Amino acid sequence: MVKNHLKRLNVPKSWPVKRKTSKWIVKPRSSHPLGQCLPVSVILKEVLGFAATAKEAKVILNQKLMLVNKKARKEPKFGAGLLDVVELPGMKLHYRILLSKQGKLVLHPIDEKEASIRPCKIQSKRIVAGGKIQIAFADGTTMFTDNKEYKAGDTLVLSMPDNKVREHLKFEKGAMLYITAGRQASLYGTFEEVRQFSGAQPDNIVVSHAGKHYETRKDYAMVIGREKPAISMVD
Repeated sequence: MVKNHLKRLNVPKSWPVKRKTSKWIVKPRSSHPLGQCLPVSVILKEVLGFAATAKEAKVILNQKLMLVNKKARKEPKFGAGLLDVVELPGMKLHYRILLSKQGKLVLHPIDEKEASIRPCKIQSKRIVAGGKIQIAFADGTTMFTDNKEYKAGDTLVLSMPDNKVREHLKFEKGAMLYITAGRQASLYGTFEEVRQFSGAQPDNIVVSHAGKHYETRKDYAMVIGREKPAISMVD
């Protein structure tokens, strides 16, 4: 039980679930951090309300009625994460997982066109056999490329399901940033400046939004657009 489940009282604060309805809840299998993903069975039961029980959720998944990033997911424990696209095509429902102002994971409704793209932050890159460049994204996925302009911290907007690069968003001043962790999580705004510190302390950045300036850690931010977001956001 413990290996595949979490105690409800101990789930991340970002999970939009009730904590006292039962003792256990499904633990997601995902390359996303635990606090930035939800099991698809939990999404069906406790977020969307399309299943009353785990058994009902499993029936929906087995019928391939739910897609995550354009792929049918039958495993109830599969974790859909921040910025992933969740769809129920038969009901013409399309969502992107974002953060609410309260720091909760939410399924933000989007249209069918937007459901075909996914922004991915480049975490690192390395040269592999044959001289190819392997890029590792913050969500745990990887891709190979010949493009040497892509840098850690940049964002690639990928089309789905073919995972082709639609847009390269550089981490540079003036870009539109999305804060995905920390006290300012869910905020998006214009990248104003970097504040560097000596020693081991991480660099901070300053982001402006609605006439106000906010400071957060550099690694908490990702580029989601140039002058405006490339995706619709939670207001």
